[in-house]
Amino acid sequence: MKKTLLLAALLTSSLAGFAQWPSSADGPFPLVSSLDETDYSRDMRVNSEGTTYVLKLVPGTDEGGAILMSYRLHIVDKNGNVLTSTDQGRQSGIEVCTTRNRSSVVVNDLLYIDKNDNVLVVVNDCRNTTEDSHWRGYTLYKLDKDGNKIWEHDLMDGMTYQMPVRLSVTETTDGGYVCAFQDYQSNNNNSIFYEKLDKDGNSLWQKHLTSTSGIDQQPYLVTAENNEVIMVYASGTNEHLYAVRIDQDGEVKWSTRFYRGGFDSIPLWTHLRVTKGPKDGVLVAWRDDRSYCGWYSGYLNFIDGEGNIAYPNDMDAIQIAYPEDGISTYDVSIDHSDKDNATYTAYRLTDQASQSWHGINVQKVTDQGELLWNVEGEEVVPFEYNNNVGNIIVKEADQGCIVFYFFRNGITSFSDAELHAAKVDNDGHVTWDIILSNTTSYKAHLFASQLIDGDHWIISWEDRLDNPSNNNGVYDRFACRLNVDGTMGEPTEAINTVSVPKGVPATYYNIAGERLSAPVKGINIVQTAQGVCKVFNNN
Repeated sequence: MKKTLLLAALLTSSLAGFAQWPSSADGPFPLVSSLDETDYSRDMRVNSEGTTYVLKLVPGTDEGGAILMSYRLHIVDKNGNVLTSTDQGRQSGIEVCTTRNRSSVVVNDLLYIDKNDNVLVVVNDCRNTTEDSHWRGYTLYKLDKDGNKIWEHDLMDGMTYQMPVRLSVTETTDGGYVCAFQDYQSNNNNSIFYEKLDKDGNSLWQKHLTSTSGIDQQPYLVTAENNEVIMVYASGTNEHLYAVRIDQDGEVKWSTRFYRGGFDSIPLWTHLRVTKGPKDGVLVAWRDDRSYCGWYSGYLNFIDGEGNIAYPNDMDAIQIAYPEDGISTYDVSIDHSDKDNATYTAYRLTDQASQSWHGINVQKVTDQGELLWNVEGEEVVPFEYNNNVGNIIVKEADQGCIVFYFFRNGITSFSDAELHAAKVDNDGHVTWDIILSNTTSYKAHLFASQLIDGDHWIISWEDRLDNPSNNNGVYDRFACRLNVDGTMGEPTEAINTVSVPKGVPATYYNIAGERLSAPVKGINIVQTAQGVCKVFNNN
């Protein structure tokens, strides 16, 4: 009896450290929710240590009725514990700033994690204008990994514009940052501005992208070698796609047009996917109706570090989806694998007429532009009537890739949606498809981290879970951990060594609660004066 009680106590204290990440689709899930029930969740990122950061926006008003927006950072550690402050069970987060804004709903803010795990929060507000003006400007905050402010900087020296939007940030190899954004002007000219900051927040230069079209939209930035960056943007009413390399002094080193553009009813810049590619280059995916047939196909192009279009199809790009007549490609997602020398892509297929048939396919493209799987891609979710899929994210896995997505059997919105993860092997076959959250509730804004420590991802989404703190059915942000073997939560087995500090007395027990003189083969429990360190499988 004593052995049983001891084992129960040991297991309880051991598992308490891992209890935050749910081990099943039933939850409970770690909750990140601000004090105000009308808050908005704008962005989520995970650093190299597995710590999750969520940027929340809480609207309010001052005494005169002017709109205020409070920007709050929430931190969840690698074990799923919310580290930021709480008030009556709800997380208030770390207040980055509270400033005047033009609306209670804004969409131009950004969260970024640099290579040293510092956190950048970029705020778009009206702080630098008069009280009767609603012009806006960007301010960048640099915080350490614990959320302490290091510095802040007004981009473009605090100048305000009529509508600066769609900001992108990337780190340069010297530890500085390049920021780019679009300035929407009253004459419908859209210009791109970009600025270089050093690691201490000092402005090194400010530039304006010179273009003949007068309509340049949505800059996307990726880091290149030698303190340079590559910017991708859409230009002109026909939305030609360009990549330009910007050197360490802010000058354009080369400019390459890699798509000629067309008259798409949905602007290209709204659904571009841009990521770092091989050969110090950039990969870009999108969809278009270049044949004017009424449905869309997906495309992928690769521009190397010298500005050359590195795929054999040149401006025509590589067609990654070959839907049949009347079926369109949407929601193209990409992730490049340096290990596999290939790009994984995932996309939704929809019948263009009724949009009541949906499915998800994947494709793998070599760095030379060769399609490795079937020409129409491999099926992840069958193309069937009344399926509803969306928020698709593809990530490199240990072998092959993994696809995260929402699924609902029914064509209306994402009510009663499930959150899924499907593992696709190197041959394009789905080896498992599991439900990460089976709650019957509305879901939105899915994020997934990079592969962390080679063994897990952190996934985050907004949800109207039936939770006591979820007042009036508003969205809260939830998260879970998925391991590469398809299990959820913090693993407690298959750990082959015991982590006990040198010189710290430790006592070992087997699964039956019997004390051991040293670890043995099988499940072991180790206890120190500080409590249980590990439950492990000593094989």
